[in-house]
Amino acid sequence: FPKLTLLCYLFIGAAVVFLFFRKFRQGGAAMCGAILLSLLVGNLLLKNLVARDRPCWIDPGFLQLLVSVPKDFSF
Repeated sequence: FPKLTLLCYLFIGAAVVFLFFRKFRQGGAAMCGAILLSLLVGNLLLKNLVARDRPCWIDPGFLQLLVSVPKDFSF
């Protein structure tokens, strides 16, 4: 899953590339807007409003993570 998460950069890159072509500019702007809106609402607003602890924070010795311990809340 850590490698699967890298696919988000493909969508961000596609949205930016679409902005350079007149035919796809409106779709690229819509994609950029959707990505920005989901970042603002999901990561900055809802995660902090719900403030759910990550399982690795509750019991750090339970399992070994493949990635470094995230510093933001779970959702």
